[in-house]
Amino acid sequence: MPRYVAQISTFFIPAERGKLNQSKRSRSILTSERYEEGCKVKSSRGLLVALALISVLGISIGAYTFLHRAVSEQVYVYDCGIVDFKPTTMTQYCADAGVGVANIKWESWSAKGATGTGDYAANNCEPSCVAGTWKYAKVNITLSKPVKDKGKSVLSRIDVQTQDPKELLPLLKTSSEGWDLEANSLNG
Repeated sequence: MPRYVAQISTFFIPAERGKLNQSKRSRSILTSERYEEGCKVKSSRGLLVALALISVLGISIGAYTFLHRAVSEQVYVYDCGIVDFKPTTMTQYCADAGVGVANIKWESWSAKGATGTGDYAANNCEPSCVAGTWKYAKVNITLSKPVKDKGKSVLSRIDVQTQDPKELLPLLKTSSEGWDLEANSLNG
């Protein structure tokens, strides 16, 4: 880490007869020095101001570009009436959230579709949904069926498949399931 030190340098201007007059003819200059890896480097305030301005301008342009792309070119997915970007959970039954996918890790994400892995979770609702027991299975996730919603590209279908083909999804007699997300959307 660089260490900054302020140093006062005094320049003496010779007075008459070759003698130094330190009282009236001396002046002090405050300089900034930086020590980096044993080397002494002098820095200029003007250069620092110019670099700061260039940095602010660069960050501003980068932020604008990032936000513009995020809004205009991103691909989203429906999740219980919300248009979301790379959610970590998705719900099949929005009213009670009794079935869904959690802990999602996206491996690919594009306008054509998305793939990832997660934990399929289902509540058996016995004796009631409040007191029910949750059952889980590791699944592969595929999002597909892109549609346009208010100018945004939105993936509108989810399919899940157990990672172990011999394993069945909790509460079902199959290893795969899919549902239309647009049907759960407030827009559709």
